[in-house]
Amino acid sequence: MTISLRPLASVAGNPVTFTALAIGAPTPTYQWQFNGANITGANSASYTISSVTTNDAGNYSVIASNSAGSTNSATAVLQVFDSATATLSGWGYANNQFQFTVTGSSPFTFTDTSASGMPYRFYRAVH
Repeated sequence: MTISLRPLASVAGNPVTFTALAIGAPTPTYQWQFNGANITGANSASYTISSVTTNDAGNYSVIASNSAGSTNSATAVLQVFDSATATLSGWGYANNQFQFTVTGSSPFTFTDTSASGMPYRFYRAVH
């Protein structure tokens, strides 16, 4: 049996589903875990949190078992952010550069799309 999980990121209030596939005879059973502890009632091939909170952030894994043995999945890390909203502040122009600060609880990436020697720079925030 082989089980793979992928890391997830979500904004609080959204649903999150982890899915595993274990193939074997007899059909395997599942037990999902959060931070190493069994999740009560989480014993199917998928585990859904209908409305995540920051308390749900952590490590998720699943154990698949049958009479031939059991196997543990890799750990999937769930990140939960309070908001997907970024706030632009502290902006200004100094040293021939437009400078600004972005705050928020989501991971944002900024891309400089200016051509060399051009006086304008455009930034795009990607979540």
